[in-house]
Amino acid sequence: MPPSPHPSARQSIARLVEAQYTIERELRQHLEYNTGNLITGLSFAVALQAADSKDLDDFQTALLHYFLSDVSSFKTKNVRQLLDDLLAADVHLKSCCQTPWGLARAIEVLSPIAIRASNLSSDEGGLEIAGAKILDIMYESEYQRETYVHLYNFDVQQAPLPIPVLKAEIVRLSESDLPRLIGEVTFTSVLHDPKTGTCFTRFVDKGEEDNNVNFQNCWAITSTIVQILKFFKFGIIDLDYGAINYRPIWVNEIRWSGIRAWGLPRRDAQKELYMLSNLELQRFESYCKAYEKLKPLIEETSTSLRQANALAGNYFEDHHKRIKPEEKLIDLVIALETLFSPSRESELRFRIAQRAAILLGKTATERESIRDFILRVYDARSGLVHAGESPFSVTAKKKLSEEDLVRLADYVRQAVLRCFILRWRGESEKDKVQTLLDKCALDGLLLGELHSKSDFEAAISEILAS
Repeated sequence: MPPSPHPSARQSIARLVEAQYTIERELRQHLEYNTGNLITGLSFAVALQAADSKDLDDFQTALLHYFLSDVSSFKTKNVRQLLDDLLAADVHLKSCCQTPWGLARAIEVLSPIAIRASNLSSDEGGLEIAGAKILDIMYESEYQRETYVHLYNFDVQQAPLPIPVLKAEIVRLSESDLPRLIGEVTFTSVLHDPKTGTCFTRFVDKGEEDNNVNFQNCWAITSTIVQILKFFKFGIIDLDYGAINYRPIWVNEIRWSGIRAWGLPRRDAQKELYMLSNLELQRFESYCKAYEKLKPLIEETSTSLRQANALAGNYFEDHHKRIKPEEKLIDLVIALETLFSPSRESELRFRIAQRAAILLGKTATERESIRDFILRVYDARSGLVHAGESPFSVTAKKKLSEEDLVRLADYVRQAVLRCFILRWRGESEKDKVQTLLDKCALDGLLLGELHSKSDFEAAISEILAS
């Protein structure tokens, strides 16, 4: 429900609109005080009055003396007192405008819009109609702050999507919403490529906390959502920038000028968006709830297994930010080495491939396929690092495709999750887990137990019940 104006608001706003246009006429008559931008007379007078006299130049000092003289309507109409009294009386306008300058600027921004809507000039009675129209615009909705953080390369079948566990929601903006969010004046955004997805997390509050503090908190929550999505299933997803908007819409004209954004929109578009379907929503909610339960373990790095697991997870998450496939490959192979590398360098290549295959493969054929694939990946990575030969070039001797990179990333994702669950079940040392993996190569029963113990999906119900 729209807020109700204070009883004094209608008369005060009408008087302020009249004062605004009177001040503009006076400035045109006194060319020596012409600011060159006549719509700023009202707010400029307030700004000069509030400024430290030592910071004013000669022109500004002379203009201030004029505003405070008996020949200026700023003084004779008691403009500053009108602004102060209205802000003190009206909670809604105080929240929206914050300061006398903000209220004066609101009058300047909205009065031309209101007069145009009346189809009358200010001399033809448009001012009277404008006062009522401005009142309608000012009180069209409750004051609130909306903070948006872009989910790069993400889409969701159901939008808006509330995430109550994290006190957030995911919304989809239209292409025409994007420039308004950032502060661009074009009909479509030049900075934000809609091919990178138009979904954002949105957080709504009353705007009392400092904007920078508020945005950092919203960014942190969105980072958590993105982290969960990265491990929920494989698909490139990231967060790149965000912005703050206010309701009613006109408040943005008071608070901002020019481009406004934290961060920078990514311009590289992926081949396909990370899509969260309706069929996956219940499972995604379980992941979010499990994350809250597992927070202490996620933050714990006191054991060798958790240290390796956290580092591997960091490299996996960072590869989502990379643009070049070579950089992604290096991150993903480092993640594998962190989890599966032996203490003796000579065994590195084979041991990593075998241990990853044992942990991830459900059948002997699948394990053999994973082992051979990781050996091929490792050889390609070695060629890149030691010989400078990109496995993604057309002339490469040891080739990898983008599909191979996706397959590798998904194996890393699964490995990080399985090692994390082993830590949750009490395993603490990386060496012991690696020894267990080596034993599983010769013991089918032990291998079955390992797969059961490290299954993240199967463990979620236990986590939520714990």
